[in-house]
Amino acid sequence: MYLQLGVLLQLRKLVPVHKVANFKREDKQVIFKEMALLKIVGAKSKIDKCLKACKNYNPVIIDNPADS
Repeated sequence: MYLQLGVLLQLRKLVPVHKVANFKREDKQVIFKEMALLKIVGAKSKIDKCLKACKNYNPVIIDNPADS
């Protein structure tokens, strides 16, 4: 319960949270996925290197400005 509350409080700092649920790993009807939100800042060569490393994990690029 305390861990769930801590996670909820941390999430609220990032995005609006509408609902938090606790699922058991043993439940075969639940599909678990990992998600990471990354902000990559650096020279274009470093950003390209990071994107290449992530390519195996099917990344979704949210914002890719030309001047960053």
